[in-house]
Amino acid sequence: MFACLGLIYASIVPLEFQPLSLAEAIERFQQTPWLNLSVYRRADWVANGLVALPFGFLLAGAVDRDARMTMRYAMSLLAIIVFGNALIVAIEFLQLWYPRRTVSQNDIAAGCIGATIGPLAWMFVGRPAVAAWRQVRRLTWDGPSSQRIAGWLLVMYLALLVAYSVLPLDIMLSGADWREKWQAGRFDWVPELNMVSVDPQRVTLHLALSLALSAARMLPVGLLLIVAGWRQRGLSLLIGFPILIELLQAPIFTRYTTFADVLCGWGGGLVGMVIGLQLGPIARCNDRLALRVTAAVAVLAAVVMAFLGRYERIANAAEIATAWSHFWTAPFVKYYYTSEFLAGSNLLGKMIVFSLLGIALGNLFARPGHRASPPGLAAYCVSFLLVVALGGAIEVAQVYLVPFHADAADVLIYAGGALCGWGFYRSIVTWGLSSDSPRNGSQFGLDR
Repeated sequence: MFACLGLIYASIVPLEFQPLSLAEAIERFQQTPWLNLSVYRRADWVANGLVALPFGFLLAGAVDRDARMTMRYAMSLLAIIVFGNALIVAIEFLQLWYPRRTVSQNDIAAGCIGATIGPLAWMFVGRPAVAAWRQVRRLTWDGPSSQRIAGWLLVMYLALLVAYSVLPLDIMLSGADWREKWQAGRFDWVPELNMVSVDPQRVTLHLALSLALSAARMLPVGLLLIVAGWRQRGLSLLIGFPILIELLQAPIFTRYTTFADVLCGWGGGLVGMVIGLQLGPIARCNDRLALRVTAAVAVLAAVVMAFLGRYERIANAAEIATAWSHFWTAPFVKYYYTSEFLAGSNLLGKMIVFSLLGIALGNLFARPGHRASPPGLAAYCVSFLLVVALGGAIEVAQVYLVPFHADAADVLIYAGGALCGWGFYRSIVTWGLSSDSPRNGSQFGLDR
């Protein structure tokens, strides 16, 4: 239901309704054009298909009660596909009353493809993932079980990295596309290095953040390799996977392919391995409240820097007045003014940053050690209020700083991201800490 409503809402943003008679709407819809999309628009076309995928995927999972293919389930899948395709056409028709939206046969085709693939994907992706998760949930973080859990988590994480790296699937189909990507500077040793002389402060900060993210995304890989006990093949995977990511991104027009990302990936993976080798002592140090407080404060400071560190100057009075006039808007309206893929990446990035804060707060209020227990309701309420207050403070600060676009609705994104991080801590980290085994390196399969 939420996926369906979200799809409809996202399709009529920025909510600029214009009256139109039904007869005129039908006449216009019959003349819906097929657009000749350039390589720059190909990413948006793929994004239109991807946003239609979750609705059918989740609905197919909701009716999958027996976890096997039966005639009844096959008919249910067919009904979901038909309804999903009809919904896409209806949404495209609805957009005629919102003239800022582009109505085209391309969007209908992309949406129908997503609505068809979504339910079918449940059988090949969703069902096996749920079955595997149920098996893993029965295990505890002791001895060989910890290796199996970490192995599953590692495979899922690598799959997510591969999937994100090839998005938005704007694959280059001609030599002209490859030349255009080369001329745009997306094949280079270091991303955007030629732009440093144009705007040193901003580009350098953006470059440093980009390289740091390249290292950070490989850190969990190194950590999970150690916990999973994949020491012999782990080093080969650690060396080869960053190279594989760049090779996969080479034919994707909007993605950068750089050697610097490979080097940072190697560095991040090695750091993760070092952390994995010291996981037992780190877990024991985490028993100290002072260290958990320090970690939470450090993450909070990092969040503030991530959202406000790129400011160029203080806004003048006119800019501040304009920012305040656009501060209270309907949720996600401002994301319309970028491409679909950039909007989704921006939203996801904000949620990930605040999910780290949610994990840090969950760890702060938990009780680790021999008498481990997850954080309670009171701690959750305090954490939620802290996240909302921090999110509000960030958005208010962005009113007075250039080049940010303050948006009160972003607080909802921040709260959602923190909630995901909190849930992750309870279901994964607290699950491990609550093991009946002693709190030492052997609990994580490291004392061998």
